[in-house]
Amino acid sequence: MDDVSNQNPQMNLAIVGGQKCGTTALANFIAQHPDIFVVNGKEGHIFDAPDIDSLSLADIQARYKLIMGGYKGERWVCDATPIYAYWQDIPARLVAYNPNIKVIFLTRDPVDRAVSHYFMEKNRGDETLSILRAFLSERKRLLNSRGDKGWESSWRHHSYLDRGRYNAQIENLKRSLATENILIMTNRELRHQQQQALARVFSFLGVNSIQVPEKDVFEGRYNTDKLAVKIARWYASFKLKHERKLFRSFEINR
Repeated sequence: MDDVSNQNPQMNLAIVGGQKCGTTALANFIAQHPDIFVVNGKEGHIFDAPDIDSLSLADIQARYKLIMGGYKGERWVCDATPIYAYWQDIPARLVAYNPNIKVIFLTRDPVDRAVSHYFMEKNRGDETLSILRAFLSERKRLLNSRGDKGWESSWRHHSYLDRGRYNAQIENLKRSLATENILIMTNRELRHQQQQALARVFSFLGVNSIQVPEKDVFEGRYNTDKLAVKIARWYASFKLKHERKLFRSFEINR
């Protein structure tokens, strides 16, 4: 990869997950700050593109230029693509692109996240199985799609439980980024303590704190009272019991 250090502006802030944890809401909130620009469409999907292995740093920079319409010299350029934390090779690529990059990782109860992820895929037409069958079939689907980075890969669409394993994703981030360049937040913070949560973000970025109008963080609207959903939640709770324990400990410490 060739040097792009003199080609500005570079993306230098990534909201890397977790998916369905409030990343869209956070991106919308911080986009209101005069020093922060969020790429067009919020999710750049540059580093998870199927052809990423063939791209030079200059190619990556050129792709970012295509989604920076309206940029006015803001200090921070944000790409909010949650999958960047999920795929193990991406954090190292982010640092190779910009050694000074900072990342924000949002967490949410992993079972709630899995259910929300399922209904998103169902509503988009990318899931045909019932929620319980989808959860039961996940491991086989992921094994069958091992190494597949295509846009239709099960690693993108059917990783309901696996994406709730936050600890592995955070540890992977720490292997490439300095601890001071990683901010971990909870969905609960963003939902119930918005101003305090945003103040943490602005402090992390070294910009002045501003008041952002309060707004509900969209949680998804679907019927969780159905027996099939309750059984699927029980199964997910069993499979993710260790992750839920870690998440609750982290949430209390927040």
